[in-house]
Amino acid sequence: EAVAANQRALSLNRFLIEPRLNLARIALSRGDPKTAVQLYSENLKIVPHELRSFALLWSALVDAGQLEPAEKMVADLRRRRPDA
Repeated sequence: EAVAANQRALSLNRFLIEPRLNLARIALSRGDPKTAVQLYSENLKIVPHELRSFALLWSALVDAGQLEPAEKMVADLRRRRPDA
């Protein structure tokens, strides 16, 4: 039911951040980090500096052993914000 409700919310407004965060949490709880990474990435395309999506994407990448893209995210952040 939660998946359907969040997908419905996105069908009504594809720019919402929260439904994707919720769907990503569900995907992770089901052992599907690839879907979670995709959902977090979509959020960052909509709102590039959305902190929760950034942090959760980084964490999902590290948990999935995808260290190269995780390191790239940190390097990009350090270029944009030297105080990060």
